[in-house]
Amino acid sequence: MNLIDQVLDLAKIKSGALLIILDDVDLDLEMARTYQPDLVIMDINLPGMNGIEAMKPFKRAKVTRAIPVIALSANAVPQDIKKSLKAGFDEYLTKPINLDQVLAAIKKGLAKKGPREKAKGKTTKRRPLAAAI
Repeated sequence: MNLIDQVLDLAKIKSGALLIILDDVDLDLEMARTYQPDLVIMDINLPGMNGIEAMKPFKRAKVTRAIPVIALSANAVPQDIKKSLKAGFDEYLTKPINLDQVLAAIKKGLAKKGPREKAKGKTTKRRPLAAAI
């Protein structure tokens, strides 16, 4: 069981959620467009493209721009955090993770209405929680 699975189990969030773990930026973006997850947790230091660059097409696409995205990184420098938030991340968490902060960020992100709910005014069906780490 990976770290995100463990966190979700502890938070009792996983009930009814589908967790998708991806480590390829192009695949991550395509999966987000296809499945429109409730939340994305993205490592800033992704192979092939950093998280800041990955946010550009993510926030440009109408189907993914409203999906909350949490940045996860070992970079705790204030300017890196500010740059990431400016790029469109909803939250920025640093490693080693603080469990209370991770749980709070996940719950906050899941409380936001995604693109389908905004379009219809209600929840249609449970979408996956995606983690790109």
